[in-house]
Amino acid sequence: MIWRLAAWERFESFSFWWLDLMVALWLLFALMLFVIEPLWTDRLLRFYVLRDKNRAFSVMTKLHWLALGAATLTIAAGTLGAHGYLPY
Repeated sequence: MIWRLAAWERFESFSFWWLDLMVALWLLFALMLFVIEPLWTDRLLRFYVLRDKNRAFSVMTKLHWLALGAATLTIAAGTLGAHGYLPY
């Protein structure tokens, strides 16, 4: 959409900070899904789950809630920013 609208200059403007936030969150999720999880989390979780399953589930649940909260805040900021409700 940015390419189609030729809106690359909006990433240089501070008033469109929410675009940078959205890209940062997308990059974080992509790193988590394609880099961190396959290379690191799998081995760590196998070791950790075998020792204490309930604690491992608790940690993973908290991390997922944290990710959900970050995504929710980013969606709210993007929606408000796209509709002009955020200050410039």
